[in-house]
Order: sequence, then structure tokens, then C-alpha cells
Amino acid sequence: MLTISTDVWYKFLQIARIAQQQYKSEVQWWGRVHKEDSKLIVVDYAIPHQLVREASVDTTVEQLLQLRQELLSLKSGMTIEEIEAANKTNEEWCLWVHSHVTMGAFYSGTDTSTLHDLALATKRPHFGLVLNVKGESKLFLGVPIMGIAKVYEIDKLEVVTSSEVDADLLTLVQSRVTKYNPPPLPLFRLPSCSIRECG
Repeated sequence: MLTISTDVWYKFLQIARIAQQQYKSEVQWWGRVHKEDSKLIVVDYAIPHQLVREASVDTTVEQLLQLRQELLSLKSGMTIEEIEAANKTNEEWCLWVHSHVTMGAFYSGTDTSTLHDLALATKRPHFGLVLNVKGESKLFLGVPIMGIAKVYEIDKLEVVTSSEVDADLLTLVQSRVTKYNPPPLPLFRLPSCSIRECG
């Protein structure tokens, strides 16, 4: 079972709410999971640079994996291969979180595919958490099994809500998230002519 402290959960909700208020969009980030005896506890988070749209985030699995490797290397001074080969750590960046803004908390086909690809690429289980600004959430687990990956819904999390916005978190989200703005449509002009000229 995955446990998220009230403080970390509050930060997760704030990230989703900031993205909604600032960009009217989804947002995604990593959570670091600490293993303590038989418990798995989310203890930290990191937000990748990303381009966001109302109902999607333009970050590839490769970009998520690159951030994961950077986070692992910073934590221990080892490469991802060295960490996983040595298996000396009780912590891992293995929780992929994203918001659904005001939509329900569910796993879409794209979400399932991303979690599937993360589990396959790392050959390790990954949790996937989707939440919305109302505090609804769904937790999933992607498990690699003999060259394929299966995604399972494993639990629903309860939420502690608050309307206060953390100023440091607001600055962090604003530095990492960019709203997609489509280019303006070209204007078509009708020829300026009199009725006789255009006949």
C-alpha cells in the first residue's frame, strides 16, 4: 500500500490548483517513495519542465525518464544503472503524478500507456496517481512482467483539502510549466471593390 503524508498530499493538491489557476491545464510531476519495513511512503516531489494544454501535458516518457535519472543521480551520485544494480537505496522516484483539473479522477488510455511504458523502460514497478482540484484521486500500479507491463487500479486515496496557496510552490510551478498558445489563425480579406467591379 502507498501512503502519502498530509503535508505531501497538500503540496500535490496545490500543484494541481496552481496549474488550473495559472494555466487552466493539467500538470505532471514525480513523487519519491521511501520504503520503511513493509510501508511505501511518498516523501518528496519534483516537477519537470513541460508544455501544458487544457487536457494534456506535452512531456514524453523519455523526458520523464531523463528527469528520474537526474533525480536519482543527484540523490546518490550514482547512475540509474548503478543504483538499480547495487539495490542499496530504500528510496526511488517511482510515482508519476498528474492532474485532471476539474475532470474526474480516472486513468485515460494515454495515462495507462504512459505508466505501462515507464514500467517497461525501467523494468521496475511504478505507481501512477491522478488527482483533480477537488481532491478526488485514483492510484494505479504498472508492473513489468516478462517483457510486458500490466496496469492495475490499486486504491483510492483520501484527501486533506485547503485553499491556501504556498508562495514557494507557486514560484516553482511557474518556473517549470508553460502554457501552450496556438498560433493565431490567418485573417482572410475580401477584395475591396465596388459592386460593378466585382460584377
